[in-house]
Amino acid sequence: MLGWFALLLLVCASFLSGGGRQDDAWRMLAFVIAYAVIYLSLVKMVRSRLPETAVFNHATRFLFPFLLAVCCLVPLLFDALLANGVRGWHVGHALNPFYTMYRFVDRRGAGADDVVLGLSIFAAALLLLQAPSLAAGIREVLALRARKGAAGDAG
Repeated sequence: MLGWFALLLLVCASFLSGGGRQDDAWRMLAFVIAYAVIYLSLVKMVRSRLPETAVFNHATRFLFPFLLAVCCLVPLLFDALLANGVRGWHVGHALNPFYTMYRFVDRRGAGADDVVLGLSIFAAALLLLQAPSLAAGIREVLALRARKGAAGDAG
């Protein structure tokens, strides 16, 4: 539910952006929301494929920082080793929130709105992939609530 609310804020931010410094603030908000939805969705997807044991519950707590570090460092390492240094932003840096926001929010990089749109579409797609599990959770809660209500009426 939090992800859907964040997506709603992201859409509102993209429509309400004005000019100048206010535009930078809305763009920063859009980046932050998109990255929050993306990383939380990716961690949830990986976690859902792991067995439900205490060991994997504790391991999942380290998954987010590890995933963030990998997504930040791997493109930079490839650039440093294969391209003789980081020469500019490319799609490989899309999951690096720090470098992407540095390039496109304050420095007014060309194509900043395209990058925000691409990240927003990716975030929306990840949320849509979670829709079946969200619907199953809502059905489960409603069924438990109905059973609790029926048990209260019988007692």
